[in-house]
Amino acid sequence: SIVDGIIGMEGEGPMDGYPKFAGTIIGGTHPLAVDYVATNAMGYDYMNIPQIRNGYKSQHFNFANFSPNEITVV
Repeated sequence: SIVDGIIGMEGEGPMDGYPKFAGTIIGGTHPLAVDYVATNAMGYDYMNIPQIRNGYKSQHFNFANFSPNEITVV
């Protein structure tokens, strides 16, 4: 997964927001880990985003066999 965070959008995007330069590209081999890192880079708590929070909690699908603490950012 790759996140293009070079220029983001602040406000009511995508049509009524304001461009915000972030200069960031995030990539990884697991989509949940990439979303977690992107969320963290923006200063948000992943526990407030249901899709990410539930990805780590799902017992039925075993989508992530790792915790956010095990993600290495280089």
